[in-house]
Amino acid sequence: MEIAQQLYPKYKNVEYLRADMSGKNTKVPKCDFGICINAILTPSSKDRTKFFQSLSACVKKGGRIVITIPSLESWLLTNIIQQQYKIDTKLFQKQRMEKMLYQSGIILNKGMLK
Repeated sequence: MEIAQQLYPKYKNVEYLRADMSGKNTKVPKCDFGICINAILTPSSKDRTKFFQSLSACVKKGGRIVITIPSLESWLLTNIIQQQYKIDTKLFQKQRMEKMLYQSGIILNKGMLK
């Protein structure tokens, strides 16, 4: 977002905002147009529902939204690699990874996560 702000400073009516749209108290100003990049990165249906509720609440009537959503498999592979190479071990604990994969309907062969 910082790069976009630097490249396009002449657009005074554009606001760049990073927000957790599935959070409890998400406060986003009403807008005519919204872009969500790499949104909905959760296997939780509760969080996805909250995301869309928050999103619809911040877009004015007649407004438009563009959403890019990476495949769940891409997100899961990233997390498996982070687990395998011990990247940020607090966030990517083996039990948590196995639970997320299971909730997503993915069954791992024994020994895939070390």
